[in-house]
Amino acid sequence: VFSAALVACALACGFARRPTALRLAGLIVLFLLWSADAREDAHEYARAGETQAAVLAIAARERTAAGLGMPIAFVDLPDMGGAEQDLPLFNWGLPQMFERAGLAGPWLFWRTRPYHTSSDVRAVTRADLDAARAAGTRVLVHEEGMEAPFAALDPARR
Repeated sequence: VFSAALVACALACGFARRPTALRLAGLIVLFLLWSADAREDAHEYARAGETQAAVLAIAARERTAAGLGMPIAFVDLPDMGGAEQDLPLFNWGLPQMFERAGLAGPWLFWRTRPYHTSSDVRAVTRADLDAARAAGTRVLVHEEGMEAPFAALDPARR
């Protein structure tokens, strides 16, 4: 993206100094390409919002089923989204998101794999998940192709 910005600046400077049809065409093509990319980015943000809403709906449904006071752990929610995996999803702020949605806890947010960026989601092992289940925690693991309760997160099923 930075290199494209440099190209745009060079084209614009060249056009400002000596306008030519070729430089104008280059600027127009670049503008159209960036517009298309911005539109795709907007769609990806909309899908991220749908994913957030799906996670909150799953949380509300699971809280109703589990009852108040039972810990529920969300494991391996996607940290990044978008075609280029450049859109942060659930690597930061899950407790705040649940709080703002008015969802009573206790909630646990864990991951069993590395995330693309830093995160406030705690890294755990499969043994930790087994121990949590044995202690009575409801553990919901998001895995590719997994059915309920995470089917709503699979873009192929929307």
